[in-house]
Amino acid sequence: MKANTQSRRRRTVLLGAWSVLSSLLLLGLLQACSPPDEEPASETPREGVFDDQIDTLDKAKSVEQQLKDSADAQRRSIEEQGG
Repeated sequence: MKANTQSRRRRTVLLGAWSVLSSLLLLGLLQACSPPDEEPASETPREGVFDDQIDTLDKAKSVEQQLKDSADAQRRSIEEQGG
């Protein structure tokens, strides 16, 4: 009788553990399949580690565009003068 009781307890514990594990797995799967929370678009300036580098790149792109515009204007001026 004692062995039968221990066997029954062991099955109950294993069944309980299996239920908990399967419930956690199901919750994890449901969470993974849910759509992401929408974050409101923020109008705050970007904050981060690379802000200085990003600003430098933006300035360089601006200067590059100014140089291209200047070169185009010079090319048109030369073409207008017959060169």
